[in-house]
Amino acid sequence: MIFSICRQEGERNMVFYFTATGNSLYAAKQFEEKPVSIAQAIHDEQPVYQAEKIGIVCPVFGHEVPSLVKEFLERSVFQTPYFYMILTYGNRHGGAAELAESMLGNIGIHASYINVLLMVDSFLPAFDMSEQIQIDKKVDEHIRKIQEDIKNDRQYIAPVTEKDRAAHGNHATAGFWLFFIWPIMFCTKIYRMCMNVEIIICIYFRHMQVDISKFSLLPRLFH
Repeated sequence: MIFSICRQEGERNMVFYFTATGNSLYAAKQFEEKPVSIAQAIHDEQPVYQAEKIGIVCPVFGHEVPSLVKEFLERSVFQTPYFYMILTYGNRHGGAAELAESMLGNIGIHASYINVLLMVDSFLPAFDMSEQIQIDKKVDEHIRKIQEDIKNDRQYIAPVTEKDRAAHGNHATAGFWLFFIWPIMFCTKIYRMCMNVEIIICIYFRHMQVDISKFSLLPRLFH
């Protein structure tokens, strides 16, 4: 199995990655020639990994680490003096480094280094890929800086501003409205519209002296 190779003593640098559209895979390969897919590693029966440096490269979903990556981190043991994480994003990170540090701390993992990496935004519903590709986000330049940091064992957590925290808070609020409140309001509105339509139909049938009990869902309103 590939994972038995990962656990050999003497490994200098081990990189795990999770990617959705390829951004994080590209980034991961800049830090390790053969990074290990988290989607595969999560099935390892003995998730104990040892190396001089162990890194995680993944995108942020809603400014946070994807659930699959969290699950992998929770069930794995990383024996390394230098654990680092590179978080890729396309528009705004919303304090992703701070959120990741907190998440790792809750798991019991000390992060020596967490940085964010701006790349092409591949969220197709919101961004035009042709326009994104033309934007110079200085990806390779930033990667070289991160490579130098890791090579020199730099202790660093990407700074977070109040604006970043506010962006995450707004996103959470928007998500709550989008996935919980708005569907309820929408269904309620549809229900009321159907009620109104039925009442109109029932009134018409009654006016035409038609037995509405055979048609109406609410005959009790008219008896």
